[in-house]
Amino acid sequence: MDQQSGLYVWQEECLNRWLARQGRGIVEAVTGSGKTLLAAHAALRLREELTARGETLSVRVVLPKTFLLAQWRAGFLRENVFERSEIGLWGGGRKDAPSRPGTLYVLNSARYALARHILADIQSGRHVLLIVDECHHLLGEKNAKILEFLPRLGDNAERYHVLALSATVGAIRREKSIMRALGGVIYQYGLRRALREGIVSDFLLLPVGVSFTEDESGAYGVCSFRLAQAITSVKKRHPALRRALGADFFLTLQSLARDKGDESAALALRMASARRRLMHLAENRIFCACALVLRQPPESRIILFGERIDSARRIQGILEEALPGQTEIYHSGMGAGVMKTALSRYQDGEARILIACRALDEGFDIPATDIGIAVSSTRTERQRVQRLGRILRRSGSPLPAKLYYIYLEGSSEESVYLERSFPMVPLSFDAGYFYNAEFADLADALLARMAEKEPAREGEMRRQMALCLARGDFALPAALCDRLRGQAQNQQERNYWTVCLLLARERLEKREDEYDLQMMELHEKDKEKGVVQYYSLDKIKDELDLDV
Repeated sequence: MDQQSGLYVWQEECLNRWLARQGRGIVEAVTGSGKTLLAAHAALRLREELTARGETLSVRVVLPKTFLLAQWRAGFLRENVFERSEIGLWGGGRKDAPSRPGTLYVLNSARYALARHILADIQSGRHVLLIVDECHHLLGEKNAKILEFLPRLGDNAERYHVLALSATVGAIRREKSIMRALGGVIYQYGLRRALREGIVSDFLLLPVGVSFTEDESGAYGVCSFRLAQAITSVKKRHPALRRALGADFFLTLQSLARDKGDESAALALRMASARRRLMHLAENRIFCACALVLRQPPESRIILFGERIDSARRIQGILEEALPGQTEIYHSGMGAGVMKTALSRYQDGEARILIACRALDEGFDIPATDIGIAVSSTRTERQRVQRLGRILRRSGSPLPAKLYYIYLEGSSEESVYLERSFPMVPLSFDAGYFYNAEFADLADALLARMAEKEPAREGEMRRQMALCLARGDFALPAALCDRLRGQAQNQQERNYWTVCLLLARERLEKREDEYDLQMMELHEKDKEKGVVQYYSLDKIKDELDLDV
């Protein structure tokens, strides 16, 4: 981080590139990496350049949600972009005079006013910086109205500047007119680099497979069969549909059902909806989510992400009974005041568990969160990245953030949340118990050893093992487990990290055996090629020297 500006290296690089392109462009950066701070300094630097030339700047910021007004206003005040009296709000019941140096708009309120305000700025001789947060929302005829001023700029086009922000630009790349209006993608800051540079927290993905009940499985099979029949029927009558994929396919089905009265298209949509409902409300999905929460440390902060309000309410009912006063629910069906209270209780630490439906996927500036649980699947890459980003803000904890992803085995849901190259511990859940094949082998070997030496401790060891499995901590490095064991605040915590350390050592010993076997095979196959690194042997030996 630059000590003078307070910016990360990527932010400095990005700002320099943006300014070199006349202050125009789209920045795609992973959630939690500091896009709001980047925007504040873009306004500061552009204004500094213009002031040096005797010119003035008006800053117009477009935000997707009302609650973001307060966050962005606080951020601009903190970075000294404006004085409090210089920032106006347009949305959330406010329509301040647009003549102020800076105005924050909610997108829905900006559609029919922003273009007019920007043209007034330009015509009065000012430069305009348009900042668009989560710029993928500009897709669609209604939201794109905020850009209607562009054809009318004429010779004053050089006074227009834009900084568009998104964690995933996605489909907007295909909209050439919007890409031109926003200046195209000029900088990308991905998750891998953010992890490497320590901007976001290390994380662990834990996909958890669950099964349908017998009745649910039967109903799912019927829906799938009728869906396949309906789609086959529609494709026969509309061959062009065979080329449509993903969201485009279902949009075409909707058009056929609505505009042409196609009964097979309507049936396909009903069956797809019924099948999604079955998946979202699957009994074992709900129970698994609750079981995961109840197996986390009592001080952990947890967000559960869902797709349906009825599912979220069921989870809240179960957790509220087990952990009274510790949960809050947040969804679009609540009143504005109730939603604000729910967020405030989580932000202030009064509640440590937040159950959210979609409404939290974008923008909400949450405090450090240890654990995310994606209760229901989403096929949207943007939502997956946003949900991961909610837990990636650095908290100072030596433990990695964790994101559980619950999926239904034997369904259309994918078992992979992100690409497999990220750290991952796969689990399955059945009849109230979690399972991982590697863990089972490690636990059996360790319990066999302990049965000979200290059989009286087997019960406590099994209890701590069950927690270690559900939390995925058996995959942590032995050195970290040993460090946390030394920092334990009570005997239960010390017992837990002792068991984690024993499992980590067991894991390393197993890998050392695998390493030796691989080296022997390699040596036999080709003695002249030398050693190919399979695992860091020095690291293994160092960690195996730890005492328990």
